[in-house]
Formats: sequence, structure tokens, C-alpha cells
Amino acid sequence: MARPRTHAADVQTLVDQFKGKATNGSWEHGHDGRLWQPRSYDHVLRHDESVLDAAEYIVLNPVRKHYALNWEDWPYTVRWDADAMPWL
Repeated sequence: MARPRTHAADVQTLVDQFKGKATNGSWEHGHDGRLWQPRSYDHVLRHDESVLDAAEYIVLNPVRKHYALNWEDWPYTVRWDADAMPWL
């Protein structure tokens, strides 16, 4: 589980720190360029939004953009088992 180190930190601060560390790590391994879209594309789920619906929307992005016919064909899709994650 990821969480801010202090109670004063918010989720956006946590996300910004994660993105910074991930970008720096990628540069150390030879990646050149940006990894993330601008903050305006970040979205924290509200209480009435389903994590599974959000995940489905994200997984279907390559299909909507016609990069793949099926989400299973997109090589960068992470496969996960929702039954193994009862907290969702």
C-alpha cells in the first residue's frame, strides 16, 4: 500500500512524488523523455466511482485509439485478477 508519510500530505502530493521518482529512475536506466502526461489528466476517484470501471476504461484506451483490435492484443496491458484483490 502506498500512502503519504505525513497526515498533512495529500494524494496529489503522493502522486507527484511517485511520478518524479519513477521518471528519475527511468532516466538512470537510459530512458530519454517524459513518462507522464500533465497533471490535468490525473484523476482521483470519487467515492461513487468504481475502480473496476476506471480500470476497464484505461485498458480500453488502445482499442478506442485503434492501436489494437482487442485490449488483450496491446502488449503493455497488465493482466490482473480482480478476485485476488478483494479490496476492489
